[in-house]
Amino acid sequence: MFEYVKLKNYKSFGDVEFNLLDKNGAPKKLLLIYGKNGVGKSNLASAFFYAIGNSSHYGCS
Repeated sequence: MFEYVKLKNYKSFGDVEFNLLDKNGAPKKLLLIYGKNGVGKSNLASAFFYAIGNSSHYGCS
């Protein structure tokens, strides 16, 4: 289970950390990623897949 995601100079991200824990320190049960076109949603998914060993998430089902 991931507790946080930290990106540094990855594609459209500078230095950013996403906390995936709730206020009590437990993993959040639901995580939604949304935003306008071009803000980095796909880059966040790409970083996740890169971190787990897949070079690309495109074509996965």
